[in-house]
Formats: sequence, C-alpha cells, structure tokens
Amino acid sequence: MGYSAQRIPYRETRSFSPLVVDYLDNHPSLNTFVSHEVSLRGINATIKARQQVPVDRILLANRLSAQYEGMKLPERLQKNLNLIRQDNCYTVTTAHQNNLFSGPLYFIYKIVHAIALAENLKKAIPDCDFVPVFYMGTEDADLAELDHVHIGSEKIQWNTNQSGAVGRMIIDQGLVKLIGRMEGQLGVFPHGAEWIRLLRECYVEGRTMAEATFLLVHALFSTQGLLVFLPDHPDLKRPFIPIIKKELLEQFTAPLVQQQTDALVTAGYKVQASPRAINLFYLQQGSRQRIEKKGEQWVVQGTSQVFDREALLEEVEQHPERFSPNVLLRGLFQCSLLPDVAFIGGGAEIAYWLQVKKLFAATSIPLPVLVLRNSFLLVEPTCAKRMANLGLEPGQLFSTSDEQLRSIVSPETLLQHDLSQQRSAIKQLYQQIKQQGGLLDLTLEAHISSLEKRSLQGLEGLEKKLWRVIKRKHQEQQQQLQRLHEQLFPNGQLQERHQHFGYYYAQWGKELLQQLLVHSQALTQEFTILYLP
Repeated sequence: MGYSAQRIPYRETRSFSPLVVDYLDNHPSLNTFVSHEVSLRGINATIKARQQVPVDRILLANRLSAQYEGMKLPERLQKNLNLIRQDNCYTVTTAHQNNLFSGPLYFIYKIVHAIALAENLKKAIPDCDFVPVFYMGTEDADLAELDHVHIGSEKIQWNTNQSGAVGRMIIDQGLVKLIGRMEGQLGVFPHGAEWIRLLRECYVEGRTMAEATFLLVHALFSTQGLLVFLPDHPDLKRPFIPIIKKELLEQFTAPLVQQQTDALVTAGYKVQASPRAINLFYLQQGSRQRIEKKGEQWVVQGTSQVFDREALLEEVEQHPERFSPNVLLRGLFQCSLLPDVAFIGGGAEIAYWLQVKKLFAATSIPLPVLVLRNSFLLVEPTCAKRMANLGLEPGQLFSTSDEQLRSIVSPETLLQHDLSQQRSAIKQLYQQIKQQGGLLDLTLEAHISSLEKRSLQGLEGLEKKLWRVIKRKHQEQQQQLQRLHEQLFPNGQLQERHQHFGYYYAQWGKELLQQLLVHSQALTQEFTILYLP
C-alpha cells in the first residue's frame, strides 16, 4: 500500500493559536495587519509592489554564486541561480535557524512548502519566474533551542561551551560523536546508513554550523532548485547601513511596531514579540549582545564596549556585519535583499510578521504575502492499523482521550451514564415546586433554588462515577488510545514540533521528501495527515 493523505481544517486540530486560525479564516480583525491576502490576487499585487522597489540583483546573484563556488550543481539549481538576475524573477522564501542535524520535522516542511509554492506560482503566472529560497538564520544565538534532536523518547544534545551566533559555532568532536549515537538507533532501518553518511559528510570537525547546515539542506533539496541563502556577510549588510543608522540614531522601529502590537492586543490576540528601544544586536565571534543607548552613548550590554555618535557611525560604515537585526528587523533585512513575493512561516513567525506592516511601509519595502507553512502528521502503518481497529476518524486524533473513548464505545453504553433526561426532569420538578412555594411565601424561592442546585450537583457527581465505571470496563481501548497518542503526539506535542526528520528518512528515504512535495499545498491551507506505506 502506498502513500495517502487526508486533510482537516487547522482549527479542528486545536493546536494553533486563535490568531493563526483567524488569519487562515481571513477574519476581518486581521485585515489591517497585512498588505495582501493569501491568494493569487495577493501574489500579483505584491509583484506589482515589488516592481516599484527593485533589489540589487547583481549583489544577490554574486553572493549566491560565491556560496556555491566549486560545487557541482544540478541543472535546476543552476537555472535558478541564473534566473535570480532577471527582473521578472521573484523569490518564495522560508527562514529558519541552523538547528542541529535539521532539527524537528517542521524545518523540512517549511522548505518543501517553499518549493511547492514556487512551482505552483510558475504555472499560475507563467510570465514570471519564482525561485524557492531557504534564508538561514545563522545569527540566532539561542543555543538551547537549536542544540538537540529527539529520536523517539531519547534527546540527543550537543554540549558545548561556545556562545554567540550558533551559525558561527565550530563543529567539534563532541558534536561528531553524536552522529555515532544516532547511528546506533537509525542504522538498522533501510535508509539509516544513507542518512548517517549524509550527516558525516556535512558535519565535519572544524566547519561552522552554518556551513554544515548549508551542505545538508543542499544535499536534500538541490535537485528541486532550492537556493540556500547565508545572510551573515559584510557585502549583504552594507546596503542595509541606512536602516542600521536610522535605528541606532532615531530608534524608529519601536513606535511603529508598538502601534501594530497595541492594535493586535485590542483585537484580543496575544503578541509574539515586544519591540526594544534599539532592535539590533552587536555581533562578534562568540558574542551577540543587545545595544542600548544611555545618554549620548551607545552601550553593548554584557561588555565594556561603548560608542559615542561619531565612533558608532564609523563602526557601522567599517563593519556593518557587526550589527545584527533582532526578530522584528530581521524580516525587513531579508526583504531588502530578496525580491520576496511570499514568505512561508510557522504560527509564531506569522504572529510577529503581523506586527511589522507599518515598519515595512516606513522604509518603502513591500511586505510579502504571509503564508502559514504546511503541517503534516506522519502516520506509520502500525498507527494506521490501530486507528482502524479503534474506528477513529482523522479529525478525532486531536480530541481529548475522553472524547475519543466516547466515539468508540457503543451508543447504548454511553446512554448508561447520560443523565441529561433526569437533569431536565429535576429542573422541571423544582420549577413546579417554586411556583407552588411562591404562592405561599416568596421567601421560600431561595431555599428551593438551593435544594435544586444540590440535587443537580449530586446528579453530576453520579454521572462522573458512571463514566469512571465505563472507562474501567474499556481499559484495553484506553490503553490502545494512549499508545496511539504517545506515538503521534510525542511529549504531548504536535509530532512536527518534536520528532527529528532523520528517524523518518532512515525508514523511507528520499521518497518521503518527494511525497511531502506531492502532498504539499500551495496557497490552500489545511492540516495534512500523511499515511506512510
């Protein structure tokens, strides 16, 4: 039996924030936070905006070519490198940090979605070309988020004393040894040796994490034409100098973002990021620290580095690569370099991109169409069989354990604990008593209401006891449901946020990547349950 898929609305998974599901449903309260809707019409409008604000394509193409220098490139990738120079070529970009060994599954899903959307747009808008780009967040310094992978119940973690931007960290013996640990778990699978060999080729002692991640993503997706973009380079920061200076001298980001942030809160949503007075870090080898203005000086927190105005401006001119955008300025930097018409991000990314529309407008950089990345639940054959035995429908996988049990026990059994008729009868009875008692003395009504409340509470307690009896009689089904949940939702999370891609690659190989591409949606967005053969 081959691969097959079923889809359900994101809202039914109960796993995404109200902001995200409202965004997917085009809720009117969020219309003012985006420039264009998630549709072909929105893409076309963004293309028109992009035509008015061109990027430096020569710089972009030269920098990309330098990244791939000396590498033998597949025909499709070479074609995209050439296309990026053309004025009618646009980018479909996704971004992520350099997680260890690619990290959780959604790292892969993002990239696959970018490839699928670029292909879809070329068919829909043949007069333009669209290139998928993976923008690597090499400057991120949150090592605790990036230094581990989960395979089953085991956490494999890189212990290092290095600090600063993770992309600049050097692969050491300790990291290389982790590949050996993974080999013991994954080597028994049909494609396990292939995955381990790939990791050994990419994660070589002495390389940076950015270089290793570049090689891994290239190995997996180069035949699909994906361009991997490393933005941590002086040549790429130089065009951004005017915005770096504006932020340092005027602190213009915070007021603009705060307006959007306040509006989101007023609309009833939780915000993802809070702007700082200065939304830049000072980046050096082993260090990425906040910049704060104190009086007439600019201070790098956690260091003795202090600049006056003249020294600061000289530093920006001489070393723009030392100024690293935070999460709110990062998208602006990205879109100043790439002719983006669509950005693919996870729920948290969509949330903070909804905070920056005014920031983009103030700098005359077009905001791309914001597309929630595709989500998958990979169901292995053993899980699919268990689902069939239990009679569970795909949407029921996201229900609570009690809701699932109610769906599989017989209607007759359920009726044995359902006391809704008796509850209704008690309410009617006490209503009659209130009417009769009220004729005698109106003060009796409060006493009668109290008696009614105690009766209903007693009935509710009895109903819970009856449900516990039913659960004891269906312990086997409960255990099966629990095992299914542990397999599909490890550590109580969505599988894609926890499990490592290598576990699945080791069993299904590159064919799994192809099937993810086949089943990836472009602009139509639903949660996909993918059954593995």
